[in-house]
Amino acid sequence: MNTNITENFDNTGLLANDRGGSSYIPICVLTNDDGNLSGYTRLGISAEFQSLLNNSDTIQGTYGLKFYIHSTLPSAPGEAEKNGVYEYHLSSKDMTGNPYKFGAFSKQEKIFDISMIKNIAKIEVYFYQDGDFKDSVGNLTNWQYINNILGLDSITNLPNNLFVQNLEMYLGYPAGEYKDDRMVINCDSIYYTYTDYNYETGVGPAKKLTL
Repeated sequence: MNTNITENFDNTGLLANDRGGSSYIPICVLTNDDGNLSGYTRLGISAEFQSLLNNSDTIQGTYGLKFYIHSTLPSAPGEAEKNGVYEYHLSSKDMTGNPYKFGAFSKQEKIFDISMIKNIAKIEVYFYQDGDFKDSVGNLTNWQYINNILGLDSITNLPNNLFVQNLEMYLGYPAGEYKDDRMVINCDSIYYTYTDYNYETGVGPAKKLTL
């Protein structure tokens, strides 16, 4: 099986350390209406991130993508169906390069073992920042600036400086287990790749991911 499931998302920007706005943005929700999500043992993630923090001397802080996988758990006869939620992260801690100085979009990838999840009902995806960004001397990275107009101070939030685009999720198996059975989920219709990569050996084209 080779199925491409597409959903568009537009609001991809967050402000590091934003205290008055949002710390996360919903990206997409996938259900079995989009295709069968169950029966796979690996979840592969590929996304591009941009961080415009060059002028702030930021050296720490967490941002990235969160994935909530909802599953229906087997219940005994006569009992109500129970739900379980598994949480996975592709965060700045996983990224190659300096995650605070991605002047251009940088592609990042990660693979999760989801073999313990038997019945996937839906997958929710969020772009988030934890509000813990600091500079080299331990000061919080600034998220506001002060304008002085006619002797009066006006405090304004800085523009968004964390971005994500071209998110792809792959449901599949380790290489060699089921070579021809795989699903590709693309949450941005603009960009799509599907190339050879060996999960077990890590051999394959650089910066490309296939389970």
